[in-house]
Order: sequence, then C-alpha cells, then structure tokens
Amino acid sequence: MRIAVINEAGAEERRVASTPEAVQNLLADGHQVFVQTGAGQNAGFYDDQYQEAGATVTPDLTSTLGDQGVVLT
Repeated sequence: MRIAVINEAGAEERRVASTPEAVQNLLADGHQVFVQTGAGQNAGFYDDQYQEAGATVTPDLTSTLGDQGVVLT
C-alpha cells in the first residue's frame, strides 16, 4: 500500500502522523511511504530522518498525495 504523511495545517501544530521509527515499521510490512517536506519538523523529526528510515520525501502536498491509498494526518 502507498501511504502519505502530510504536513499538518497550522503553525501551532506540534504533532505528526508518523515518526521515522513508525515509517521503518510500515516499510518492513511492505508498504511504500511518502512524507511531505517538513511534515515532522514541529514534532522534532526532520526530512533526513525520514529519508534514512526509507521514506520518499516529497516537495509539496500535491506530489505527496499522488495516488496514495492512505493519507495520514
């Protein structure tokens, strides 16, 4: 399954739908994970951490959503 993790709306939002560790688990289960640039930044997770976990980091909402089967917000 293709899973998208998007950037939460609002500058005061500090949560993210998936951590880099959770991304590793999803990938281990055979899923593809796409993370919008900056999605985890307010929660202390950075794009390079998601890339190291194996996710594809995408530049904007449109490219993150693509034809994903599941969107995590």
